[in-house]
Amino acid sequence: MVAAEAALAYARVSRAVRLTVALQSTVLEASQALDRAAGSRRHEQRCNAERERQQRARAHRERVDRVLDRVIEAGAASEAEGERLANEAGERLERDDIYGDLAERSVSEIIDLVCRDLGLSPDWASLAEEAWAKAEIASGAAAPPLAAHRRPDPPEPHERLKSEPRKTPKTPKGSQRADGAQSGPQP
Repeated sequence: MVAAEAALAYARVSRAVRLTVALQSTVLEASQALDRAAGSRRHEQRCNAERERQQRARAHRERVDRVLDRVIEAGAASEAEGERLANEAGERLERDDIYGDLAERSVSEIIDLVCRDLGLSPDWASLAEEAWAKAEIASGAAAPPLAAHRRPDPPEPHERLKSEPRKTPKTPKGSQRADGAQSGPQP
């Protein structure tokens, strides 16, 4: 009987060991699958972030190109000169060794650099009226030539009230005030 009990105990222990090993394998496989999924998500997030960065950089560059086209058109003496200036500006913007990463610079800063290099004098006052320029000025990212055209901020409502004298309504002589008292000279 002792041998039968030992055999039964041995069978139970060996079954527990087999189940433990099987459970361990299942847990390891699940853990590896989670690691692969997390790695895939991180890779996808990095790809999405890079794609968004490229889209922002492309939109930024397109805005710079549009503004430069208008500045060149206004500053060029002839159509041939305008084409030459546009080609030079395009070449300069393509080369990172001249201005660096354009996405790191404001539109007004890029316009200022290119125009100085090409010998153009943009009308910063009219550029300051464009939506992109207003946004740059409001954000504080505008380059000095554009930032000089910043309009002063209107005073806060509570400051305006402090600076304006208080106006009291005048009542004509001999008329009755709102509290029922007679104004003006009394008999």
